[in-house]
Parts: sequence; structure tokens; C-alpha cells
Amino acid sequence: MWIGGGAYPKGDREFNLAQDLHAANVLFSSQAELWQVPRDVYKQMNVTLSELRWRVAGQGRIGAYLVEQMVAFNDLMGQAKGFPHGESWCLGDQPTVGVLLEDQDRRHYQWRPAPRVQQGGRYQPCPQNRPIRVYHTLDARMTLEDFYAKIALFAAQQEGRER
Repeated sequence: MWIGGGAYPKGDREFNLAQDLHAANVLFSSQAELWQVPRDVYKQMNVTLSELRWRVAGQGRIGAYLVEQMVAFNDLMGQAKGFPHGESWCLGDQPTVGVLLEDQDRRHYQWRPAPRVQQGGRYQPCPQNRPIRVYHTLDARMTLEDFYAKIALFAAQQEGRER
């Protein structure tokens, strides 16, 4: 599974892809099974700081730690830019969990031939490449609710009050 790349069909600059364009092309031209979650899809995983404070901070030491780290990072980003970052964040790596939780029917993805990526992140069609699973939507609500439930259940277990 790869969280990265621009939206289909054109592609675009994207943080994870920009880290190693050559590696992306090696992966796309390989025979490895690949599930791609491009930026327009992983950006669907949004959460507000107040939601995290409400749903996560009170869930034991791990919940408090996770929210403290997020708030500190938010403040740091605001200081670096000279203005507040804002109240919401994209939890862009969460789709790795979310797509594994979902039933694997085709409503969330399409099979496409793996492209070749050009400089700047643009996709060049490569019909001879094997098909890869490219997600076009995900169930952010289910993924986040599962996270909230699991962290609450873990906190309850740690406190000896299993449900």
C-alpha cells in the first residue's frame, strides 16, 4: 500500500512522491501488488483538534500523549509560518488502516494500469504496466470511529475496567 501521488488521471506534485520519484517509478513498473491512495483521497481523512481533545485526550496516557503531540506540532507549525496553522489536520496515513478495515468491494477503488511518473509528479499512461488498485474514496467516518473505539477500549483495559 502506498499513500502518495497526485489525483488521477493527471497526477501532480505531492509530498510522499516528491521524497523519491525514482522509487515510485520502480514500484509502478514492478510486478508487486500495489494499492495506491492518492492525495485527493487521503485528504478525506480530516479531523479537528477539538475532536481529538474530546474523543482521544481523555483515553488514558496514550490518548493524552497523542493529543499533546498533535497540539504541540500545530503550535510549532503556526510559529514557523508566523500565523496559526488552524484547527484541523489531515491524518493522511490513517487510510492504511481504513482500507484494510473496509470490505473489499469495488465501490472505493478502480483498477488502472500503473503509470510512469514524470518530473513534477505528472502521470504518463503506461498501458503495458500491470494494473494497480487506485482508491478514489475512503470511509473516513468508519476509520476515525474505529480509532476512537479502539483507544477507549485499550484505556479501559489498562485501567482494569474492560468492556
